[in-house]
Amino acid sequence: MILKKTTTLIVAALASTAIAAGSANAAVIINVGDPLIPTGLGAGDSFHLVFALDKSSFSSTNTVAAFNTYVTDAANNTGSFTGGNSVVAGLGANWFVIGSEIDTTPVTGFTIHARDNALVTAGVYLINGEQVATGYADMWDGTIMTAIDIEKDGVTIAGVGTGFIAHTGTNADGTANARSLGPNSGQTRVRRGYAQTDSGWINGGDEAHQSGRGVYALSELITIVAVPEPGSLALLGLGCALIAGRRRGSMN
Repeated sequence: MILKKTTTLIVAALASTAIAAGSANAAVIINVGDPLIPTGLGAGDSFHLVFALDKSSFSSTNTVAAFNTYVTDAANNTGSFTGGNSVVAGLGANWFVIGSEIDTTPVTGFTIHARDNALVTAGVYLINGEQVATGYADMWDGTIMTAIDIEKDGVTIAGVGTGFIAHTGTNADGTANARSLGPNSGQTRVRRGYAQTDSGWINGGDEAHQSGRGVYALSELITIVAVPEPGSLALLGLGCALIAGRRRGSMN
């Protein structure tokens, strides 16, 4: 009778663990205590990280898809970014440029809005823990809480404010500006932003398409999980052994 009750409890625990793991597959997992977790967040909470990539070698005529790969490589020290100076490389996350693209090609043209490409579904924080936005609505209401002025190595960009320029191709509400990123916008200029907190962070004027400017990068959703206690792991192992034993017994 005791064995049956214990086995039932273990099965329930295993089922709960499986459900939790399944739901977490939609996000990158980070353990409680990781220094990248913003103050005040704990197990079960989710968040995004954001950084500024200063002086991109990409021209603003590159596509949003190409920029997504570019900032992911920068964050993860892969591709052309193998210098090992990214503090977020251990996450292995996907990153997305906060930028929009309009392709005016007849028939096959399309529009990508920054707010859909770099999708915000939780609070957004700089790598140093400062909060940028509480969620989707706050991110695209025209202002942000803190200027995005921290690079992937955790260092503040020199010459913040109007000294840092990010190509965005985007309006303050996250929609594509006519002067967007991409090679087929039909425009000779691109919308840009600065490291500040008003709408100018993303919609601060425009300039000719060129390389040597920066971009903003937003991570996919990051979910915090608690590391199981050694005792819990032992109990889980015992439960698996009990279940296996009962199965062998029923087969004999």
